[in-house]
Amino acid sequence: FNLDSPIVQAVGKVGQMMITTVTWLIFCLPIFTVGAATTAMCRVMINLKEDKSCSFKTFWKAFRENFKQATLLWLILLVCAAILAVLFYLVVLVESAMVRVLALVVFCLLFFLVYIVAIYVFPLTAYFENTLSATIRNAIGMGLGNLRQTIFCIALTLLPLVLMLVSMKLFVMMLFMLIILGPGAICYGQMCLLLPVFHR
Repeated sequence: FNLDSPIVQAVGKVGQMMITTVTWLIFCLPIFTVGAATTAMCRVMINLKEDKSCSFKTFWKAFRENFKQATLLWLILLVCAAILAVLFYLVVLVESAMVRVLALVVFCLLFFLVYIVAIYVFPLTAYFENTLSATIRNAIGMGLGNLRQTIFCIALTLLPLVLMLVSMKLFVMMLFMLIILGPGAICYGQMCLLLPVFHR
């Protein structure tokens, strides 16, 4: 029960992840604020990893300071997602099997590229001061240049989906915990993977 013990430290971190997740969910309700809210959550998780302040003030400050750029990044990602959805629909309509396979390969490469950008841009915005275009370039460069960390980050985001596919019953049983803890825990795991990359 010592405040410096690993168990108490771990419980404190889990509690902070839950508080941050609930705050993030509330701030995501207007939809267009998802980017700024995600950037703010990344900032809190970075602080949690580095044993710095993790209060609501930290979240709010990051949300306010990065609102414009994070919102623009979020809108760009939404446009990219819409374009990918149209491309996938067109791929399905292709009659030639060979052309469909080639189109599907191109689609998967583009999807992977957009996924990389989505994983890196908000942590980069939370950690560095940079222009919009430089942030996107750095996201692509870091994502492709650090494939091991990128693949692990992608795997973390897919954990809830994997759990649902493995056991729907277990997924439903854990749904409440996944909602109030999942985003914060996934974000913290990603920050643990990405911070060494950012430091370099």
